[in-house]
Amino acid sequence: MGFVTVEAIKIKLSKHIREYWRDLPWNGIDINTVDDLDKVSPILNDNFCYEGQGEYDFSAYISFMVKEVNNPYGSHREQYRIFPFCKISIKELYNDFTIEITSSIMLQRR
Repeated sequence: MGFVTVEAIKIKLSKHIREYWRDLPWNGIDINTVDDLDKVSPILNDNFCYEGQGEYDFSAYISFMVKEVNNPYGSHREQYRIFPFCKISIKELYNDFTIEITSSIMLQRR
């Protein structure tokens, strides 16, 4: 359990979102209008306490680069927050752990 720290979870969650953003269950944005993911800053619940494998709450600040309607070569940044918190599942492996997002991701525009 010592290798599953708050920082390690945030890093792995950020990598997971960056790698799979096109396939994640987003609510609040039309993913077909998104060119790229710009920034991800995961947030764990204030009372987060890792107690072994299971489901945990998380949020994040996320910026997307969204295609311009009247300019096919342009895009602009739109900032969102995941709210309310959604769920991740953490499973420990031999000397590592995996993260999977297990609920839909509700976005609120900032």
